[in-house]
Amino acid sequence: MKFTVTALVFVLITLAGAFFTIYLYFRLLGTARRGGDLPRWFYQIGHAIKGRGIEYSEDLLDDCAVKEATYYILAFPLGMVLVVGFRLLQGNHLYESILFALQASFVIAIVIQMLKSVFRLILFLLRHSASDHVYASSKAVWGMGFIASFTLTLTMSIIGLPAKPVHFQLQDKDYTAGLSRGADLLNDGWTLMDTHSKIQRGAGDIIRNERKDHFYYGQAMEVLRDGKSYGVVNLTPPLSDESPLEDCLLTSYTVRPENDGWEEVSIQGRKIAGLRQTDYQEKSLADFFHVESADTKSRVSEGTVDVSMQNHDYVLFPRYTIKGSFQADGSPYRYTVYCQHTIWE
Repeated sequence: MKFTVTALVFVLITLAGAFFTIYLYFRLLGTARRGGDLPRWFYQIGHAIKGRGIEYSEDLLDDCAVKEATYYILAFPLGMVLVVGFRLLQGNHLYESILFALQASFVIAIVIQMLKSVFRLILFLLRHSASDHVYASSKAVWGMGFIASFTLTLTMSIIGLPAKPVHFQLQDKDYTAGLSRGADLLNDGWTLMDTHSKIQRGAGDIIRNERKDHFYYGQAMEVLRDGKSYGVVNLTPPLSDESPLEDCLLTSYTVRPENDGWEEVSIQGRKIAGLRQTDYQEKSLADFFHVESADTKSRVSEGTVDVSMQNHDYVLFPRYTIKGSFQADGSPYRYTVYCQHTIWE
């Protein structure tokens, strides 16, 4: 939980920096239109944004300061759009392109400042009429935006973007890893049996998460109907260490060919019973299972195929994985669907 709280703090700092930057811009714009002057603290922010040399910023507010601040405010989203467009032209998916642009926001902010300096120098050399003032007012807007872009890059490098959850189907019933609950299974008529004690469990039975594993949380339950086994699910208390079974989240699902319901199981709408390892070599696993994520990793090796979505630290957004294991002859041995989050570890 502490990692999730830390991630949320980073998100809040980033949002606060972005909103404060916008506030500074509109405060500057409104003051300039009224012909007034900015408060001292506004200029002090601009003076605080400086390098190792002498501070030349002046406490001035005029049309040139407004133009500089407007350039900073408009250039950043335009730069983000250009980066996303360039990535799309390179053949990347939209989500991947957006994540790349967000993670590159600090670099974009630096490039924007460099272009502004070059453009200003060119105007001064050609026209000799460009303002030679260094405005603490517009510098305050740029400085806060610069800090916000840094925290945005840092935050996105930690948390990534959320991925679309993975679904699996038992007979004609659909379930979602990390979202479906024990009550959903019971309401659909499934029987849940503890894999260790071999005792049938009910809605009010308490499930405990021992927090001893990074992949399988909570307690394992065999899913049964009409005497047929449809595999094993792990039910996990959402936030605490203990919770009634009906409230627990379905965080993983495992099925093997020896399970009686093997032929009636699908993952992401695709029947898995007739698939061999060679079937996964024809196209990417992301396309094969129709998964969507800004950050997808696929692996096809001898005896194993797996595709995972949201591969940044799963401190805020869950990571979803589909994994298939195969015998030496390429026939299936086991399929597992699971999601990971630090609040369950």
